[in-house]
Amino acid sequence: MYEDGYITQQELKDAIIQGIDYVFRENTFPIKAPHFVQWIIEELEKTYGSGTLMKGGFIIKTTLDEKIQEVAEQAILSNNAVLQNNGANNSSMIYLDSKNGDVLAYVGSIDYFNTTIQ
Repeated sequence: MYEDGYITQQELKDAIIQGIDYVFRENTFPIKAPHFVQWIIEELEKTYGSGTLMKGGFIIKTTLDEKIQEVAEQAILSNNAVLQNNGANNSSMIYLDSKNGDVLAYVGSIDYFNTTIQ
């Protein structure tokens, strides 16, 4: 905005200072298969260029099966105690159609939003 003449240099400085301690709100809407979604976004950006998706107008169809994804997520969660007992804190799973290679489920970790696990 400063470069385009909408704000003064002092307003720019004030905005930078105010932004230093700004705390962004956490994601409040549910997202299904977040690791899969992020993977698809990365692949599309590689193909069409960074920022292209934000312009809109895309209809993206994938092979992910919602029911199989839910089963895969539950399988990962239900084995959490076994992981913990064996010194692990995370798990992942990918489920492919063996005939055509379609990704039917893609679980990247026990909890996508938990920053304490890797």
